[in-house]
Amino acid sequence: MAFLVLTVFASGCIKNQPEASVTVTIVSTAEIENLNGRIVEAVYSDSTKIYFRLLSDTTAEVVNYHYYYDREHESQGWVYRGEVELPESFVHLGKCFKLVAIGQHAFGGDSTGPIEEHYPASLLSSIKIPKTVTRIEDYAFYYCENLTSIKIPGSVNYLGRSAFLHSGLSEVELPGSISVIMHACFSECEKLVSVKLPETTEEICDWAFSCCASLKTLELPSSVCYLGEEIFMECPSLKTLTCKSVVPPEKSMHSVFYYEGPLRLGAPLETIYVPGDRVDVYKDALFWKDYKDIIVGLSE
Repeated sequence: MAFLVLTVFASGCIKNQPEASVTVTIVSTAEIENLNGRIVEAVYSDSTKIYFRLLSDTTAEVVNYHYYYDREHESQGWVYRGEVELPESFVHLGKCFKLVAIGQHAFGGDSTGPIEEHYPASLLSSIKIPKTVTRIEDYAFYYCENLTSIKIPGSVNYLGRSAFLHSGLSEVELPGSISVIMHACFSECEKLVSVKLPETTEEICDWAFSCCASLKTLELPSSVCYLGEEIFMECPSLKTLTCKSVVPPEKSMHSVFYYEGPLRLGAPLETIYVPGDRVDVYKDALFWKDYKDIIVGLSE
């Protein structure tokens, strides 16, 4: 199967676009009637295409229009393929639209069912996200098994539920603009071995890193205040957790399972490291009591 490379920039819209070895411009745009709003199909000079949903008179999000079919493979639902570099903006009918979000299911797929199903297997291998994007919506990169790495710009302040569920990511470094890691955001990333959370992380919701079989250790920065249920469920390799918060994180009020009981992290932890002078505080904290036998103070 041939993979197409999308390197796309709209000319004459946002100045100071980054230079690229190949610059391709929009040769045509067309609006498609859709229940989800005004969808624009942008066709570029190298015959590739990107779909956008107009959010306002000046902004848009990238989407995947699943009702269109690739002309060369009519039996397969249309998906983005290979390397994708998103534009900061594009021009449609004389108006400039800034790309501010990656929409729900934009690049997601589903390799669990027949190829003819609504969400065919994702063929995305890499993506470059412009600094105009502030949101990555729910399921945006769901089942992107060929996506092994991604750089999330500091402009992004929201990562949706299951945004990278079952993707091929091996390492994750989140920008300081992120404060909440939503439900199942990195769940089932079986190759994930390294996670670096910013000091701005305040809450990690249910199942955020569940079923990450290769994850062996994780450090929660001092800014973390709330933890969801079973955030490390079925993470058999996770033996060590470091929690640097002076105040023991409480159970998230956004938890689907919220109840007045001990925190259930869901991993076969052997050691939980906490600030050295806060060991007794952690052992006495309501949601940490069940882990008191493995709570150890960090050395200075």
